[in-house]
Amino acid sequence: CEKEVNELIYRSKFSNENTDLIIWPETTPYYAIDFKNKNKEININDLEHSHYWNKYIPISNQSLLSGCEIKQNGKFYNSSILLDSNGELEYYHKQQLVPLVEFFPFANKISFINAAFSKGKNDKIYTVKDINFIGLVCFESTFPEINRRPINSDKGVDAIIYVVNDGWYESEPEPSQHARQTIFRAIENRRPVLRCANRGISMYINERGEVEEELELNTKGEINNIKIYEKNNKTFYTRFGNVFAFSLLIINIGLFISTFIRNEKNK
Repeated sequence: CEKEVNELIYRSKFSNENTDLIIWPETTPYYAIDFKNKNKEININDLEHSHYWNKYIPISNQSLLSGCEIKQNGKFYNSSILLDSNGELEYYHKQQLVPLVEFFPFANKISFINAAFSKGKNDKIYTVKDINFIGLVCFESTFPEINRRPINSDKGVDAIIYVVNDGWYESEPEPSQHARQTIFRAIENRRPVLRCANRGISMYINERGEVEEELELNTKGEINNIKIYEKNNKTFYTRFGNVFAFSLLIINIGLFISTFIRNEKNK
């Protein structure tokens, strides 16, 4: 009876017809899903433990973005998934894994070392109600190129979303250090950022890098009524990446060489 009541509360909480997307964090406590046939269109009925998913499938044409473990072709991936009320599912496999936690270097070349997860190889842009966004996983917020690349694509991206597990840390400063990385990604690309964290700091950051909504560390709650709009502009950084930093590096190398040569002549 208690389980049925909790499910009813969950459904009623997100029954607002104006809500298009619900976000859950990384390591949301449900089973890993197993794709039975990667060549056919992915549907809720093609997944193991589909009875579990049916209880939490979004309602009123809502979509759910969440972290999830996926087994595909005998490999495990730490992924984000987008699930809609029709049971159609899309996914993104995390590309930047945490060393020694999610994978071991050279594990594919050393037989007795087993990597926890395999690396994803492709970017993924999700779409809900004509709004494009990326759903990256945790540690990937600290890598500018993974964020910049899909935003600079022809399809474009209107928002950046991170599903995060900061359960490693129960106190500061590590959770704040990790969370503040997302501010740089917002400023670099002039895109709003939504960060949904398990035991960490959840926040909404506007495209200017200002934190507008925040749930503190180890705090239960929700951030609601966030509106995302289409963004067609691309910053200099989005278009060209670290070209400015590389230019400075080349200039510094040139100055170092010229100084070295000049000193040698003076000798």
